[in-house]
Amino acid sequence: MKYNAQELIEFYENFFDKCEEIDKFWDFLYERDYDSFELFQEEITNSRFDSNVFGDFEVWYGVSKGVFYNSFFPNIVVKIPFLYEVEEDDLDYCQIEERNYQLAVEEGVERFFAPMEYLTDCKGMSLYVMQYANVNTDYVSQSVETYLDETGKTVDWSDRGAQTGELFLEQYLDHKDFLELTKFLNKWSIGDLHEANVGFLEDDSIILIDYSDY
Repeated sequence: MKYNAQELIEFYENFFDKCEEIDKFWDFLYERDYDSFELFQEEITNSRFDSNVFGDFEVWYGVSKGVFYNSFFPNIVVKIPFLYEVEEDDLDYCQIEERNYQLAVEEGVERFFAPMEYLTDCKGMSLYVMQYANVNTDYVSQSVETYLDETGKTVDWSDRGAQTGELFLEQYLDHKDFLELTKFLNKWSIGDLHEANVGFLEDDSIILIDYSDY
């Protein structure tokens, strides 16, 4: 994962300075949760940012993180965590994801995961960088549905291992690699691997792009 860290930091500092013109951004900075980010995402999507200065961008989100893609940095995304209070501490799922990637490196299975690392703090938010990969939820879901129909395999969808993304990887990876991956996932209790958490690279390889378990 190659990028100019200082250039990226300066860009996003300017980007979030511009976001201060959006009322819902202030709400998100205060609340730091899914609901406030959803409203901010709706407002920023309808805002007019000079594409010569800020490029073309997209903003996505899940339950625990917001994700920013920008055409000036096409090979990476920037993630920011929503904070969940657990026993008076704020739980940062981006930090958990970064830790999981480091564990994958230590155990030699990082090839299955999009690289993830901390970048900087900005306006009280921690920014993280991850390798960009395309997402095709319809393709993954349909492939799994076809796989289950053809094999007659039944799954318990309440089981951590029976996630759409993981079942897709079971088809894509050779058996040895799949066992190596699932051994790691089980060891560190990493689940929530649904169809939106599978990424496709330009060379057609497939990686996990959200592996914080939430």
